[in-house]
Amino acid sequence: MRQRNNTILKFLHEPSSNAKCFHNPNNRKAMYYCDLLKMCLFSVSSKCFLLPVGERKISSPSAEKSHKISVIDIKTGAEMTSYEAYQKKCVDKATYLELSKQEFDWKESTCFDSDGNSFLLLTDLKTGVQFNIEETLNQGRIDRAVVNKYKEGLITINEFGDILLTSSQPNKDLRSPIAGFWLSETNERIPVLKASRKNLVDRVTALRCLEAQVSTGGIIDPFTGKKYSVSEALQRELIDDGCAKQIQQCELIFTGIIHPVRNTVMSAVEAMSVNALDKEMGMRCLEYQYLTGGLIDPKSHSRLTMEDAIKSGVIDAVTATKMKDEKLYVKVITCPKTKKKLTYKEALERAVFDCHTGLRLLEATQPMKTGISSLYYVASSLFSFSYFF
Repeated sequence: MRQRNNTILKFLHEPSSNAKCFHNPNNRKAMYYCDLLKMCLFSVSSKCFLLPVGERKISSPSAEKSHKISVIDIKTGAEMTSYEAYQKKCVDKATYLELSKQEFDWKESTCFDSDGNSFLLLTDLKTGVQFNIEETLNQGRIDRAVVNKYKEGLITINEFGDILLTSSQPNKDLRSPIAGFWLSETNERIPVLKASRKNLVDRVTALRCLEAQVSTGGIIDPFTGKKYSVSEALQRELIDDGCAKQIQQCELIFTGIIHPVRNTVMSAVEAMSVNALDKEMGMRCLEYQYLTGGLIDPKSHSRLTMEDAIKSGVIDAVTATKMKDEKLYVKVITCPKTKKKLTYKEALERAVFDCHTGLRLLEATQPMKTGISSLYYVASSLFSFSYFF
């Protein structure tokens, strides 16, 4: 009988060997058993999984939180992450690691910088979140003793990853453009180009997001929060050749456009007036800058209030007046979740701040797929679940 139970459990936990035979009680979406388990909360008292049902999505992942709630104490009502529960000794190490592996899949790799120096990189294969260990040490986010414990095998890679996540909580970057997208189903961060290739967003939306990034400082890697020039982003495959050609002028709005005769740096408005910059694109990029914290001086790269921008000649009064009029904003973004047309301002307001980088992300969803209905019920200690209201 035990062999039969183990065979059934193995079958249920290997999605490639079975169909989506279970349904999410909240939306009736067909799911694998192992994915249903990821939605569950582990009950401290009963030592089994409870499946939340209702409008309050307790265990749903969020880009704004480093960990999802995965443990609950029914007696006290306490809701905890797996790491918090382990630290408070509410669960043992084996249970903690089992819960942690459902949420994260950490991988260690050794990389080399441009000078040939090696550094340790920790990557979560599920969300795409990355940590350069040397950088986190230099920034004072973790202690050298913790790194040594990991290298000596005194703590597991999951414990090390949890320590990095809990010690790395950046402030919200209110001047951030939309840095990328995140999938609510998996909590995965997705760069703009990849989201376009996966058909999560349309090509026009992807281009507008990239325009906003490059005109406010550079193409963003949402996994690390780092910004790159168009040429660097092309090398790192954050953009392709087609994107690079279409957003090259946007980069000049940030770095500055050289006057063909005087050999001096022109403002975007001046460049448009002498036809050195496409007017429609130029106005879009100025709008991106204005909406993310103020126009950017191409000489100093500092943000300016509209009044200071007019005084310094970065923009003229007529263009500034148009820039402030929200009725003139064009709906250039298609929401990857609702498919509604949005202005860039509306897209910024819908975005959430990523807990790992502090940058804005727009939520995207995978197209819903139908599955085969079935009535399988399995009960087995840690791997069984009940409904929790």
